[in-house]
Amino acid sequence: MEDVNDDFVVCSVCTKEYDNEKRVPRVLLCLHSCCSSCLDDLTVKREVECPKCNTRHESSNESSTDFPVDSASRNFIDFLRVQRKPTEIPCTDCPDQDLAEAFCKECFVFMCGVCSSAHKRTQLTRKHAITSVDDLQDYGLDEFHRRDTCDKPGHEDQVYTFYCDRRGCDRPVCTLCAVCDHNQTNGHLIRNLTDVYEDSKSVVESVVRELNTKESPVTESIDILQRLLDDLEEKESEIVEEIDTTFNTLAQVVNDRRSQLHRELENQCISKKRDLQQKLHHLKSYAGNVQTANEFVSRAVSYTNPTEFLHLKNTILKRLLELKNLSFTAPTKEDVTLRFYQNFIEESFIQLVKNIGVVTSREKNPTTNNLPPSPPEKEITKQEEPEKLSRQFNTYAPSDRSAFQRQISQPSFTEKPVFPKQISAPNPVVDKPVYQKQASVPSPGEKPTYQRQTSVPLDHGLKDARQSVRDDIIATRQSRQQQLPPTPTVNGISGEIHPRDKSPSGRVGQVKPNGDLQRKLRPAPANIFKSDSKSSPMGLGDFLKKTTRPPMSEPGTPERSFKPITPTNPTSPGNKFNNTPKGALPTPKSPRNPHPSGAYPYGDKGALLGFHHQGSRTNVEGKELLRSIQTTPSSAVIFGDVVCPYFVFDVETIHTEREVSIDGKQLRNRKSGSPSGIPNSSKQLQKYKGIVGTFGFKEPGKYYYEVDVSFTIHQPLEETWLVFELGIGRADDIDKHHTVERHEHSRSCYVARYPEDGKLAQEFWHNRDLLTYVPLSDNTAGLTVDVTYGLVVDTKRRKWTVSDTKREKKLHTFTGIDFSEPLIPVFGTYNPDLVSVEMNIKTGSEITSFPAFLKGF
Repeated sequence: MEDVNDDFVVCSVCTKEYDNEKRVPRVLLCLHSCCSSCLDDLTVKREVECPKCNTRHESSNESSTDFPVDSASRNFIDFLRVQRKPTEIPCTDCPDQDLAEAFCKECFVFMCGVCSSAHKRTQLTRKHAITSVDDLQDYGLDEFHRRDTCDKPGHEDQVYTFYCDRRGCDRPVCTLCAVCDHNQTNGHLIRNLTDVYEDSKSVVESVVRELNTKESPVTESIDILQRLLDDLEEKESEIVEEIDTTFNTLAQVVNDRRSQLHRELENQCISKKRDLQQKLHHLKSYAGNVQTANEFVSRAVSYTNPTEFLHLKNTILKRLLELKNLSFTAPTKEDVTLRFYQNFIEESFIQLVKNIGVVTSREKNPTTNNLPPSPPEKEITKQEEPEKLSRQFNTYAPSDRSAFQRQISQPSFTEKPVFPKQISAPNPVVDKPVYQKQASVPSPGEKPTYQRQTSVPLDHGLKDARQSVRDDIIATRQSRQQQLPPTPTVNGISGEIHPRDKSPSGRVGQVKPNGDLQRKLRPAPANIFKSDSKSSPMGLGDFLKKTTRPPMSEPGTPERSFKPITPTNPTSPGNKFNNTPKGALPTPKSPRNPHPSGAYPYGDKGALLGFHHQGSRTNVEGKELLRSIQTTPSSAVIFGDVVCPYFVFDVETIHTEREVSIDGKQLRNRKSGSPSGIPNSSKQLQKYKGIVGTFGFKEPGKYYYEVDVSFTIHQPLEETWLVFELGIGRADDIDKHHTVERHEHSRSCYVARYPEDGKLAQEFWHNRDLLTYVPLSDNTAGLTVDVTYGLVVDTKRRKWTVSDTKREKKLHTFTGIDFSEPLIPVFGTYNPDLVSVEMNIKTGSEITSFPAFLKGF
């Protein structure tokens, strides 16, 4: 009874419970109900507007009696009153409103003890069946159906037993009505009431079945519309980014021109200032010399005799004549003339800016005469020491420029070069790959075919190794190309066969589809790249090696062993969670690349996806680079647009009171005595009671990983004590507290005792605010709970979804997350004296499928 919807027994307008007097439930033509009192108030000019769906209904007499009584709600009210509050039902007939003790099925009234005794003594009612209220609790809903009697005067107590089916009547009738007013001799059609009821019920059920056939298409349409809304939101973000990129580029051009003009002005001013200062210096020197000469002549005339003066005469005249014969140019306006000419009409430039770009809902790019055509090819060159990086891309549609720009700066996971032969060379200098897209022009009625070619630019640092292996490379490539099958085409998507070393499954090559076609074409079926062999699905990108499940352990072998762990790579200062794996290919830092690992400041990107570079040797032949790449036993996998990156618990960060397995896959809150973690590691957490992952979520995309959690309660938890936490947060925030739920850039899902009912609940927190909670289990000693959490991180849509994969239930989706800095997954465990917790993380190829119920989140 607690699950009953209150809308069934409560008026939607006044939110008060229906009764049999002032608030009689009335049903409108739209099948929404409200009480008679509110219905009278809603009737305006013989028209009623439904408060639920806003549908307007006509009323003939501006009264609620024009609409039928909702008998289902009326009967259910009395049934609920008996089931929920049997001791609070008032007497129907008693003026003192005493509490009811009995119920008359014939009169359908509740009676107190006094009224019940009187009811048994009255001549008309003493034979009625009276039941106590306590006994009514054992009865079903059928006992609360009223006995409908004829409302015609003189036919009181006559039960409806027949139905007049004549057109214009269509109403139940009693026996007297069937004989007198609805006699068949007068053209009336009298039928048994039960037969008419069964026929009418069959008709209604048939219409309901037909109506339900539309439910599936409607549901699909709702899902499609919801996806379209999500796609529109995503597209809006992409276009905003394109617009910002375009205008930022234009603004940069304008700012560069402004800086150039500033420099030109500064240079001209420096030159003019230098000339003017030289003239000023010369004139001041001349004026000083003239003044000195005048003073000397004045002293000579005043203080010498004629003989002495004549001895000085020649010297004085020589100097005076020199000064007299010196000429100078008076300063003019030309010496300081500077002007700035715009060289354009301001109104024309404003109009040009207004015509930049067009936002349209059409598929084709609108034609404009205001902008020059896009060049067919553009080259971006980036100068770095000691190597030169050059990237090229073909722009086959103006709308794809930003996509190519993102492709250059952030290559997708499916775009990994394929290397036909493994070559080793010391101290390699690896250039970044060149990505090219080509679009073929389809014939009428043919779907367009796109191809992506992945190549690597010339490595100028390995000229000495080129000649030694050139012939071997060419011979190997030609022999393998002859063994390759023709390039397949699946649903309009063509791929290339890239030679590679023979895999365990016997496959020589693998199809590499276009990674960006999902943006252009409709989503393909999940099995579009289905293969007959037991290898990973085709189309996951050539960087994905074929993954296999780990072999089963021998009998008697422990599931996991705990051994002392030595760090694979020293931690760099200032980066607490630096997780570069052993053997990872180092990348030198540069002013333009502050993080050696690209966008992942916590370790090598390839390693985080499951790759360890065992050392490589590069060689150049044309535009191809050969490099040796060896994957770890587990590697990243992709399901559609979802990437399952391979990562583990960072064993160097484990809290001293917690325990982690040697392979970084299992976490416990109780120590078993086995060595765990790195003693006195600089990365070890001090406050956060758990561990962090070796992966940071930042790059645009959708990621998925799972965590198996099993905990056993030894003593019931009190207050709001915690069991475990799953979260994501920035590196600087993780170790500030024993949980991450209180930080602005973190999100947290943890299991704790919920104070309202004392049971355990899954609570979802952000910035100290409880967003929602989902009940999980009782808080009873000896209880063991197993949950598998599926976690979807969508950095592009700024979401993090937490789900229960065993029950196929989405628990909560965090939105508006800031991924401008990497967010690291965290795993906390608490209260080992009261509960034992064990977590097992599943990533990469350990995940065999992406849950269907999570598609769309």
